[in-house]
Amino acid sequence: MLAVATSSTVASLCLLVRPAPTAPTECFAAELPRGSRPSENILVHVKSLFDQAHCESQDLTHLAVDIGPGSFTGVRVGINLVRALSYAQQIPVYTTTSLHLLVAEFETNISAMAPSEALLPITAVVNAFGGQVYLMRSLQGREILPCQARPLDSLAQLFVEPSWVVGDGLELLSSSLRVADPTLAKERLLRRPPKNVLHPHAVSLLRLFLKDWTKVQFQSWQGVHPLYIRPSSAEENFKKG
Repeated sequence: MLAVATSSTVASLCLLVRPAPTAPTECFAAELPRGSRPSENILVHVKSLFDQAHCESQDLTHLAVDIGPGSFTGVRVGINLVRALSYAQQIPVYTTTSLHLLVAEFETNISAMAPSEALLPITAVVNAFGGQVYLMRSLQGREILPCQARPLDSLAQLFVEPSWVVGDGLELLSSSLRVADPTLAKERLLRRPPKNVLHPHAVSLLRLFLKDWTKVQFQSWQGVHPLYIRPSSAEENFKKG
């Protein structure tokens, strides 16, 4: 299985293989250099993983991809790669959002927390630029606030109780709450993870798939589409003329 997460500034890949029917599975992961362009080098890194695992694309049985929201170009690159492999090999695809991946990564640490802390909601916040963030909130594995784009100046109303916050939008959120409430009462509701969870990762995508694989609903290549919650900057500029 090949997992692809390219919606953030830290794109990543993860390949899970079983060398022989009775052998244990092996995991090979790679992060693309920060600031590099996945559109230019992702195939090089995919080939490198296949070489490390001594397999080829024809050996794939499943695919998984992060459909965003996030970088418009990055999301397209990952989805186009997975769609092409799915079409060529006629294999199914598992999809999930970047925000769900951030929550899933954080949840791996919950067992070590005190019960009162473990029961708090988890809010995933990603910088959407242009004065906005993408966010989603989960409570004990259940989505209680769906994926959406929100202006920074509207976030204070969403925080009336403590919540863990993950994603690269944490500092933007913190600053917006300080502006909305100079007493800092709102900002004190934010719980920062002991281990920063800033970017969705392909390893988390693979882990999430394995956790719920009996309940997974797969897509064919035709059913894999990016999650664009808001127009891109280019589209917004075009509308403005």
